[in-house]
Amino acid sequence: MAHIIRDDLGIDVEAIMDDLRELTIHYTISRYPNAANAVPSELYTKDRAEELVMRARRVLEWVKRNLQ
Repeated sequence: MAHIIRDDLGIDVEAIMDDLRELTIHYTISRYPNAANAVPSELYTKDRAEELVMRARRVLEWVKRNLQ
């Protein structure tokens, strides 16, 4: 999907690619808990959860700035 935004719309997606990659992992775990090979509640600390929320906010802000 990112290549479509970059190639067709000419918008640089590099600023959020790391965030998207990291969030994709956690989306998959939330959707398919067995994918983690662990109990999801044991995977996250408060700090980790806050970091992931911050990443999601950065992506949302990027979308608001670039794709409206």
